[in-house]
Amino acid sequence: MQAEAATDNGPWHIRPLGPDKKPPGKLYSAADLASLTLPPETLLWTSPPCVIAREVRIWFIGRRIITASQYKWEGRLAPSASLPETEEACAFAQAASERFLPHPHCVMDVGQTADGSWKVIEFNTIHGAGWYAADPACVLDAFLAHYAEGP
Repeated sequence: MQAEAATDNGPWHIRPLGPDKKPPGKLYSAADLASLTLPPETLLWTSPPCVIAREVRIWFIGRRIITASQYKWEGRLAPSASLPETEEACAFAQAASERFLPHPHCVMDVGQTADGSWKVIEFNTIHGAGWYAADPACVLDAFLAHYAEGP
């Protein structure tokens, strides 16, 4: 459903902000969400649904961007490490991380909508996110260097 059709009853795209993936990220109506009987302390990321043209995964270590990989193009898996859109995605992610980052070491997935704007899709742990075209060695090197410098 298009974002313009969303109402107070939904649908909304909902992702958990906790350490697990409950509830799974997807579109929910108000009735769907109520039927989940989530504990009151459950934190959720809620956003209106929209069509995403491309998706980029960005790794942060010590709140700094280390690397990025485009992983979807027009809904299809299309891993690529260096595209102009990846640089745009990183600039957006840097600005977004200054407002909110759930952990200093994490992965932020961002999506570019049909109008060209970027949106945060979700956050993942650095050890649980697919690498696609990113180099895991540079993430590990940055992680080790971060702790060698002191937290």
